Amino acid sequence: MIRVSMREAKTGLPDLAERARAGERVVIERDGTPWVELKPYAGERRRPGGYEGQIAIPDVGVEDETIADLFEGR
Repeated sequence: MIRVSMREAKTGLPDLAERARAGERVVIERDGTPWVELKPYAGERRRPGGYEGQIAIPDVGVEDETIADLFEGR
């Protein structure tokens, strides 16, 4: 485990972030007291199509062919 002060964390954040991503536990202290722990992001990435079939987009009744062509990529 690495324990660093706020000042050290401020100047060495890129290195500390790399070490945390590598699996090391990094604790940042304030006035000698553990304050925060630096961890790698572990969330899941969003998968496209998650709302497929759940959202309906109503027809707005575009009458102008030029505008309709632009919307449809023609």
